[in-house]
Amino acid sequence: MTLVTYEQPRGNIRLRRQIARLMFRQGTTCSPDEIVVTSGCTEALNLAIRSVAKPGDVVGVESPGCYEMLQALEALQLRALEFPHHPRVGVDLERLEDAARQHRLKAIMLNGSCQNPLGDCIPDANKAAIVEFATKREIALIESDTFGELVFDGTRPRTLKAFDTDGIVLQCSSLAHYLAPGFNLGWIQAGRWQAEVERLKSFTNVASARLTQLALAEFLECGAFEKHLKQLRVALWRSVEATRDEVLRTFPPGTRVNQPEGGFVLWIQLPDRYNGLEIQRRAAAERIHILAGEWFSPTRRYRNYIRISCGHPFEVIQPAVRTIAGILNDESSPSGRERTVS
Repeated sequence: MTLVTYEQPRGNIRLRRQIARLMFRQGTTCSPDEIVVTSGCTEALNLAIRSVAKPGDVVGVESPGCYEMLQALEALQLRALEFPHHPRVGVDLERLEDAARQHRLKAIMLNGSCQNPLGDCIPDANKAAIVEFATKREIALIESDTFGELVFDGTRPRTLKAFDTDGIVLQCSSLAHYLAPGFNLGWIQAGRWQAEVERLKSFTNVASARLTQLALAEFLECGAFEKHLKQLRVALWRSVEATRDEVLRTFPPGTRVNQPEGGFVLWIQLPDRYNGLEIQRRAAAERIHILAGEWFSPTRRYRNYIRISCGHPFEVIQPAVRTIAGILNDESSPSGRERTVS
């Protein structure tokens, strides 16, 4: 009968012990009691934002940045202040300093390892500098770390949390992209906002489901996770590389594609004449799911960008890529341009 009773709000202790072990591999030392299990990373991000800010507050976001973060800010009526994310560098600290002098930043939301959608990793020195800046300014750092285990070379990057000695970083993570997406389990380690996160979790949904937590704890305890990760990284690398080659081969001349260090998404810059939202709409009509670049910016930048996922074997993805290429070639014809304008 204990399997069908409510779990405690923090989450199952067996699972939290395994999460603490995973975080140790990322360079962070924490107790299982400092972890709150959530219904995926989306809930973790929502709990983090609600813990540090209230409607009308200003939150810094990187651009392009994870659209789930931007959706959460919009739903919670917060103002997003955009900072460029430079590949393999991160956000510009001088821009952050200027913004902190002009605005009362309550938080900064970042994705430092296998960034979504660029797939790059910020160097450790830059991560340490960002944490030092936030600590000095008393600005909460909300870290989304959903793809960090998927670095293609197998070297797990350190998280922003690994450089945090003052509890300024709220780390939000999930295993959904590595293992059993349908379980929809994530977690948050909230530092100095731990008590507030626990309070919000307790009256938001009481606790995450016990049965799925026990199943995931069992898998992590048996030691199969590392073997699974090694196989997954190789499979994703092959899919990403093959899809990238196919995009460069079949998409219109002038198309540019990022070279991710990990994860499974490609960020594609199309020639200026294309509208990403129109391409997304036409792909959806063919039952192909892509995202327009505008979703990754609070000011609707990246009009001629799209993001595509490579989470399936290339043999599954290739027909969809060729269909999108056909849409793009049609859009570049005189009649296609006419439809876009109208």
